[in-house]
Amino acid sequence: MRLKKAARVLVLPGFLAFWAALPACTLQKPPVYIPPEYQSPPPAGSPAPAQRGQSPSYAPAPSAPPQGPAIIKTPEFRKEELPPAPAPQSGALRQGAEPGKAEPPSPRHLASMQFVDKARSPLKRGKPDLAIPIIEQAIQSDPQNAEAFLLLARAWKQKGAKKRALEFAKKAELLYQDNPAGLKQVLVLESDLYRELGDKKKAGECHRKATRLSR
Repeated sequence: MRLKKAARVLVLPGFLAFWAALPACTLQKPPVYIPPEYQSPPPAGSPAPAQRGQSPSYAPAPSAPPQGPAIIKTPEFRKEELPPAPAPQSGALRQGAEPGKAEPPSPRHLASMQFVDKARSPLKRGKPDLAIPIIEQAIQSDPQNAEAFLLLARAWKQKGAKKRALEFAKKAELLYQDNPAGLKQVLVLESDLYRELGDKKKAGECHRKATRLSR
């Protein structure tokens, strides 16, 4: 009798535990296999699902590479999409100068011409000694002033120094190469000087050059 009571005491709790666990075992359903073509695509960045018969991989996700400074790429254009280059101008114009007009004289040339105008009055009165120092100041202000050298040659001719006058006339001739009117005046003066010096050949040459400039 005692053994039967002991067996009932031991069997009864185990039986009750078995019946308590039985509904949980019967409620679990086996996983349903869905073919890949009917599965919805996984979200971006998530690992691919393991296929049937394959064990899922647990490889660690690769670490993101270190990000450096952002590089901004300029847009690329084809040759036919580029804007046309501006057409070159026919002539280079000085800044502030108008086309078709000569470049204004420099301040040094303007100062030199003031001395030249001042020297004309004593030279007309037959006083070359008063005119020569003023003309020399004009040449110091602008050594490229051809009119100053021409006036100085006339002053020395008026003073009687024909050879020295011819030297200054030659300098004026070089500076007047781009001025036909001024060059003609110099050649006429040189022709007179050569004639007074007795050199008729050179006087004739200068006269012929001056005549060709008049045509």
